[in-house]
Amino acid sequence: MLISFSIANYRSFSDQQTLSMVASTGATKKSHISFGSGNSYAPYILRTCCLFGPNGSGKSNLVEALVFFQHFVLHSATGTQEGEKIPVTPFKFDRQWTRQPSEFEVVFVHGESLFQYGYAVDADRVCGEWLYEKPNAPNTRTRQLFEREYNVESAKYDWHISKKYVKGDKEVWKKSTRDNALFLSTAIQLNSIVFKNVFDWFQNKLRVIDRADRLTGNFSAQKIVGQGWGSQIENFMQ
Repeated sequence: MLISFSIANYRSFSDQQTLSMVASTGATKKSHISFGSGNSYAPYILRTCCLFGPNGSGKSNLVEALVFFQHFVLHSATGTQEGEKIPVTPFKFDRQWTRQPSEFEVVFVHGESLFQYGYAVDADRVCGEWLYEKPNAPNTRTRQLFEREYNVESAKYDWHISKKYVKGDKEVWKKSTRDNALFLSTAIQLNSIVFKNVFDWFQNKLRVIDRADRLTGNFSAQKIVGQGWGSQIENFMQ
């Protein structure tokens, strides 16, 4: 389940903006508005939210940012080659921002843990990448699984990978990660077990419909007739 999504320096966004699904105190008492996450970091999550505003206020860009974020996670290790530019668009109305990387971060609960994963990229490289985990079990703390940051002075990455929580051939994963690819994506391609739960959420749980034409006019009718979705659609509409 999605807890929050944050972006900075992307298209029409300069300073960091966050879409949060964390329920307020009043909403936690209403089951039709929120539900329990099972994690103490964000105990109650909103079932739905609505983003509204005038034309040109950034609504579509927020969705596009989530599309880019997901696509780069799924395909950066396999869909690009060494030296290819990363198709990211920074905020262009201020030169200060065009020289800085764009940053994305998502917090979500999947399986038995809450994960905080994000990265910063410019056209040439991944400038930073990080992953934290907070297990759902009581009396557990947030733990850093890995962090990677590009050091401009040395022109190399500074790495911090947990020896306790990350098992596998970490050195091979590091050496195989290109500047324009994510460590998470690369490790998955090299059969990392520890990151599979995180990657599965991006691949199978996060669904982004960025264009209305992806749903045909008879989409609902097909689901009702072919898959028996009548009651589910009725409940959703209510």
